[in-house]
Amino acid sequence: DAPVVTQFEMNGVEELGLLKMDFLGLRTLSIIDEALKLIEVTTGTKIDLEQIPLDDKETFKLLQAGDSLGVFQLESAPMRSLMRSLNPTGFDDVAALVALYRPGPMAANMHNDYADRKNGRKPLDLPHEDLGEILDETYGLMIYQESVMRVAQRIAGYTLAEADDLRKACGKKDRELIAEQRVKVLTGVKHNLDKAGMYLNDCRQAGIVVEVPDVNRSQVDFSSRDGRIPFGLSAVRNVGEGVVSPIVEERVANGAYEDFYDFCDRVPISVLNKRSLEALIKAGAFESCGHSRQGLLLVAEQIVDQVVNRRREADMGIQTLFGELDESSGGFDERVDVPEDEVDEKTKLAWEKEMLGLYVSSHPLYGVDASLRRATDCAIADAGSQPPYEDGRDPFITLGGVVSNLQRKFTRGGDAMAVFDLEDLQSSIEVTVFPRTMAEHGHQLDDDAVLLVGGRIDTRDDEPKFIANRLNYFEPAKGPLELRLTVPSHQISDKLVDALKELLSQHPGDTAVFLHLGKQTVQLPDSFRVDPSNGLAGELRVLLGPEAVLA
Repeated sequence: DAPVVTQFEMNGVEELGLLKMDFLGLRTLSIIDEALKLIEVTTGTKIDLEQIPLDDKETFKLLQAGDSLGVFQLESAPMRSLMRSLNPTGFDDVAALVALYRPGPMAANMHNDYADRKNGRKPLDLPHEDLGEILDETYGLMIYQESVMRVAQRIAGYTLAEADDLRKACGKKDRELIAEQRVKVLTGVKHNLDKAGMYLNDCRQAGIVVEVPDVNRSQVDFSSRDGRIPFGLSAVRNVGEGVVSPIVEERVANGAYEDFYDFCDRVPISVLNKRSLEALIKAGAFESCGHSRQGLLLVAEQIVDQVVNRRREADMGIQTLFGELDESSGGFDERVDVPEDEVDEKTKLAWEKEMLGLYVSSHPLYGVDASLRRATDCAIADAGSQPPYEDGRDPFITLGGVVSNLQRKFTRGGDAMAVFDLEDLQSSIEVTVFPRTMAEHGHQLDDDAVLLVGGRIDTRDDEPKFIANRLNYFEPAKGPLELRLTVPSHQISDKLVDALKELLSQHPGDTAVFLHLGKQTVQLPDSFRVDPSNGLAGELRVLLGPEAVLA
């Protein structure tokens, strides 16, 4: 009966806690045991409880008739009446009954609504059309606490931890806690990653720079500054508004953070938790302080411990034995240097994808997207709207993009398979690789790999999915990385610009085009990348003059 004492570590500080365990002694279990013995004695049949099916029709006939005296939690007269109204046809209905037969749901008439909606006496009424996947099985009703959490994730972009806080607030009927949740309004699409990726790419095409999160430039949500869009701090995974709001408030009140020490010394101690800081560092939020991501990750915990200990001592009035600390040291006896180590570009992008949900500072498809488009049948965003395959047309199409969220799985028979997201610069789609294809092509699967994936669209679910039958590494066409053109300013005219656009559009490829206009150099958008190996250079010299092409 004594509580179990446990010890765990949180943010580098050992804590003691108590583990509470409930053990139920149910008379029903004894009755079931006696019944099994009687059945064996009287019939000679030994019944294995673990082998009893959950879809036994005769059992559900008894429940539908309300004939459940002696059945744990189903034997009261009102419950038997509700079962007759509900007409349960599956074990999920029984689970829902038990969950609904409580004061809270019954006060809201949810038990009768469930029965009426299941049997067509009332229409299914979803709180929002996007919640069908979550609430269809319970006829639009949030019966379980898990449903509340999943709805919070889907509609409000909550993390699981934040959704659990909301669940607790609802369970305790704490109006103040619930009211606090109302301030969590979203920034447009910051948690709809497909939409965010599409708009991010559109900004790039328009020449608008989207920056990684920055403790010295970003606001809580997405914003605009100096013609650029700093990524909102609250959109970083594992970092909620409760962490980033004090960061922004302190910066607004007292100026930019000089370095990581200055940051740790000024923000509330509650902000300095390992999980959130690691996410901000990986996302690049401290690069404006002069720190590399890898270097800061190596020493951040040590610096935080040092600062937190000093601040707590100061709060308790503890004075150093040697009087005031040397001001030249910034208030620290031994200041830890942040190494200049940095990871490679691939790892940096992988961190951004992990913490932001999408690539921001760069993208594995940059420079090859035009070539990728030529090697595929359509963009991923258009895959679900492809026309039906009739009249002997090939039912397979080829999509291209970057592999992310790779999950390797096994069938019940032990055969390897995989599920992953394939994404291009605008959108993504879930891809399933079944065992036969996995055995032939699975060696090419890896997170961040750029692949051409052949297969067919599966539209049975609300969101189209892709069933792969072949996978190939994408190898972009080789050629010069850039093409530079000189155009004398006196030659510029609308007619010449239109002719140049037309000519470049006829030679799509991966080579970036730069225009030298007097003293000014302009890089054309990615939509005007070209393949200069098929006679383009000669045509450009005819249009612009013999000295126009520099490389």
